[in-house]
Amino acid sequence: MIFLTGERAPFLTASLALLIIVISLRGFFYPKLALFVAAVFVIISFIFLNPTILDRHITQLKNHIVSSEETRGLEIRENKIFPYYMPMFKTSLKMFNDNKLFGQGPKSYRYSCDKEKFITYFPTPIKLNNTIIKLTNHWKVQNNIDIVEFFFKEGDIIEKGDKILTFKYIGNDDLNVFFSTKEGRIDKIIIKDPYISGEVVMKITPQYSPKFLLLKKNACNTHPHNFYIQLLAEVGLVGFVFIFGLFIYLLYLLVIKRKSFSNSEICILAGFFITLWPLTTNGNFFNNWINLISFYPLGFLLYMLSIKNKRMVK
Repeated sequence: MIFLTGERAPFLTASLALLIIVISLRGFFYPKLALFVAAVFVIISFIFLNPTILDRHITQLKNHIVSSEETRGLEIRENKIFPYYMPMFKTSLKMFNDNKLFGQGPKSYRYSCDKEKFITYFPTPIKLNNTIIKLTNHWKVQNNIDIVEFFFKEGDIIEKGDKILTFKYIGNDDLNVFFSTKEGRIDKIIIKDPYISGEVVMKITPQYSPKFLLLKKNACNTHPHNFYIQLLAEVGLVGFVFIFGLFIYLLYLLVIKRKSFSNSEICILAGFFITLWPLTTNGNFFNNWINLISFYPLGFLLYMLSIKNKRMVK
């Protein structure tokens, strides 16, 4: 199910957790082998049978790791490692270097990332074409589109924020509204049946805006998308060492001490381990919802250990 959502980082960390569990759990050799083979077969089948899944997990993953002119066009002209995240990492390291011990404060990235001394831009500007309007949607929405009604005709002037059309996704009766993010005179309305997400709907001549605009994109966000880089930026070495030390301790328990834990305890420890796994993108470390999910299993683990201690005392 995680794989089908297209969320790559959770899928990779969940796979890591399952690998730890398969290796560490005592017994169940044949069920574990059968589960592994079945999972690999299902995943490969979805990759080759579903173009959206193939694009998300293979093509987009490649572009997120190494991006070039051929794959990103005008946005990035030379090969870059982690082009979507590296500018955020650089901003975070600037914040860390400004106060190595305590950082800039919890949840401060979103407020400090556009300060002049911390700001980092993506390598090359994004080229904005103000002469066309496209129907753009989230990558998960790849359905064909049927336009129900246009509110403007050729020759009319549209402004930013105008409601220019309503549409439905093929196979879905819900009515959606499309608002313009550009302004200008409508030169041509391109009629298609159906439309595909990302196709041009209108060609326009801007009245106040340049036809093409190069925008420098700042690496600002609500968080830098990695727990440890966020900790360095926001709470400095004090917070980083504490959390990274906890990760090392979990690694020690799973590698050296795993035989002293029950199968249930191994599963919970594996969950904590992948939560603190450093080599992936993450959400906001200080987010309430993420912390609820992360720490909820701790109560179960403490209960299991207390029961074990009582039995040992008896």
